[in-house]
Order: sequence, then C-alpha cells, then structure tokens
Amino acid sequence: MRGLYGDVYGPDATRIPTKQEWAAFTTSCSLRDMGTHLCALPTGEHCPRGLVCLGCQHAQPKKSAAPTFHRMLTSHTRALERARTAGEPAGQLAARELEVERIRNALHRAEELSTDAAAALEAAAV
Repeated sequence: MRGLYGDVYGPDATRIPTKQEWAAFTTSCSLRDMGTHLCALPTGEHCPRGLVCLGCQHAQPKKSAAPTFHRMLTSHTRALERARTAGEPAGQLAARELEVERIRNALHRAEELSTDAAAALEAAAV
C-alpha cells in the first residue's frame, strides 16, 4: 500500500515540512485544535479522510501529545502482536500495521518540535 501511495502522490507526500513551509501553509488556513494535533485543512474544504487524522498532511501533532502517542503506540503494538498470534487475516494485519506506523510517525513529528505548535500559535495571537 505504501508503494501505491508513493506512486500516486510522489516521495514528497510523506516528508515532514520545514518550519518555514509549515508557517507559510498555516497563514492560509484556519487551524483547528483536534486535541492531539492541529488541523490545517483550508477553511471551507471537505476532509477527504473522514477525520482520520494520523498520517494526514494537514495534521501537525502537538509536542504536548507525545505521552498520549507513546501510550497509543504501546497499546496498538500489543494488539498487533496478539492479532499475529491469533492468526488474523492478512488484510486486518496490514490495517493494524498501517495504524502503528501512523502513530509512530505522529510521535516522531511531535517529539521533533522545538516548541508546542499550539502554544506558539496562542502566543502569536495575543
């Protein structure tokens, strides 16, 4: 699935934006606080992912959500191992693996922030 996604959207679709790219992008968006991340879907646009935010290019995980992502990663990894042991069908295993990868990427993006994106936006708004 990752190969197909890469073929359709190109190698840059999954790269992490630079601070400058993210700042330029956010100036044209209405940011929404989704709890563990900020959604930068342009105002008035329909969410094509159905609000399945992890892995979306419009989602910027918050640094403060890293502990939540750690717990999610631990829980989903255990569930994946149980599913493998139980002999779940390959399609269900692939979906679980994709979810673990999305959580791992969100955690990585959250931990690499020098400041919490939400806190920086609140400070700028004052």
